[in-house]
Amino acid sequence: MEEKGTVLIVDDSAGDRALFRTILARAGYTVFEVDQGSETLAKALE
Repeated sequence: MEEKGTVLIVDDSAGDRALFRTILARAGYTVFEVDQGSETLAKALE
């Protein structure tokens, strides 16, 4: 499957992150996730 892009999921609910990660990964996206807003900028800049 061809990679469509990269998605950063930011949510404090581990269950929601897992659900979105699974759906997006199956659709061909590279998925990164963080559970706190304070980590978002650092992860986005990686």
